[in-house]
Amino acid sequence: MKEITLSEFANDVENFTVQAVRDDEFLKIRTKAGNAVLISEDEWNIFSDAMKLVLSADYK
Repeated sequence: MKEITLSEFANDVENFTVQAVRDDEFLKIRTKAGNAVLISEDEWNIFSDAMKLVLSADYK
């Protein structure tokens, strides 16, 4: 996963966003408060569905 600073992201928001959506190039954005990750909606849906399965699983 590519990592950039918040200022780098701010300088080219549209390009980085399109890359995440169209090209599945996910992005870690470093900030002073922590990191943010930019992913596509499709990947978010996959992650969310997986978490629902994990959280509803019965563990013995």
